Amino acid sequence: MQEFGLIDKMELAPLQEFIDSIIVPY
Repeated sequence: MQEFGLIDKMELAPLQEFIDSIIVPY
């Protein structure tokens, strides 16, 4: 379970940056 959480977090990090770049394109 802990491994799944770690992988999910690692995939969520770049996703968050991608969302931020869309919300704040300036």
